[in-house]
Amino acid sequence: MQTILTNEREYDAVLGGQSQIPIAAAVLGGIAGVKQRLHSPSIEPPIAAVKDAPKYGDAGLNLAIEALLDPAPEVQRVAYSVLRQRTEPFVRQALT
Repeated sequence: MQTILTNEREYDAVLGGQSQIPIAAAVLGGIAGVKQRLHSPSIEPPIAAVKDAPKYGDAGLNLAIEALLDPAPEVQRVAYSVLRQRTEPFVRQALT
């Protein structure tokens, strides 16, 4: 019998995009899930990832900053919207 250990959290993404988690599914939690969604070929996962990124502290904010240079203008707009109210000096610097 195989034991699958997960440390799922509220904001974790489930690999596969399925409504029910398959038994062998990998749960991409935290910053790893955000990174994976940012590189999705469709537009919805990167937008959701940028919105979730600040939940993961400075590492997440850095991913949102990187999204300012995303090829999709929609992702860029969401990244700017997420970052514009932030007061962290490195975020303010990235927006100037």
